[in-house]
Amino acid sequence: MKLKIETKRGEGRVSFHLKGNLNTSTYLQFQELLIPAFDEASGIDIDFADLEFFSTDGFKPLLAGIKKSKETGVPMTLSNVSKDIMEVFRVTGFAKELTIV
Repeated sequence: MKLKIETKRGEGRVSFHLKGNLNTSTYLQFQELLIPAFDEASGIDIDFADLEFFSTDGFKPLLAGIKKSKETGVPMTLSNVSKDIMEVFRVTGFAKELTIV
């Protein structure tokens, strides 16, 4: 399955709802939407509720987002992260860099 990204804007925030796979063939699609959003938003929300697969390439847009968040001061929050993906974040130390609710 490919990646479907639903983007919503409101009250200064930009929200992304990811559905499908975040992997080698889809991470750029997400990164190209995520990074510019930091220049327009007071906060970024990323919903993983319908994310079915997360490969190591899925880290690329999140790492770029962390960097952009630090540069702009715009917070980035992840929600509805599955237990399996959360475990990957913990093992890699990535959970310490992210705000996960």
